[in-house]
Amino acid sequence: MRVVLLLWLSCYSWAWNNPILTRRAWATFTASSSSGSLFLPLAASAATTPPVLLLDELKECKIKLEPIPEMLEQMEWDKVRSILKVPPVNKLWNLGDSQNTVVQLAKQAGSIELLELKDDLALTLQLCDQYTYNNAFVYFQPGNGKYNIKEPQQLARKAMQQIQEIVDLVETDGS
Repeated sequence: MRVVLLLWLSCYSWAWNNPILTRRAWATFTASSSSGSLFLPLAASAATTPPVLLLDELKECKIKLEPIPEMLEQMEWDKVRSILKVPPVNKLWNLGDSQNTVVQLAKQAGSIELLELKDDLALTLQLCDQYTYNNAFVYFQPGNGKYNIKEPQQLARKAMQQIQEIVDLVETDGS
């Protein structure tokens, strides 16, 4: 915002000092001087997030997943799905590679192993979400009408183990 304001003020002061100024000349000068500010957001988005912050985000995901097995036992399907569908957990499986925390770590470390672990983790979280979703509608679906609590609990625990494995791998390689 400051850059835009400074550019506008410089254009305004230039126009004030040049009494023989047409609208076209002012528009040309304004457009040419402010076009540089269009590239500032690109430079900001090209900056990478430090690995320490990405690791903290992964650890936060693991902490957020910890209550899921108990919530599944209490049949709190919506709460479980809310955890899985809200940042930072959803970045691991639901928002694509551009926002995936593990992909960002893998790119920075140049690690193909992290990309493979990312795929496994994404599948685990996706299946956990799917089984939880199915439980919410078990009586409306054809079949035996039983809740499936054991498998999503196992998947939630497996996801926590996978996250810990990723954190350990990054910390070992970073040391």
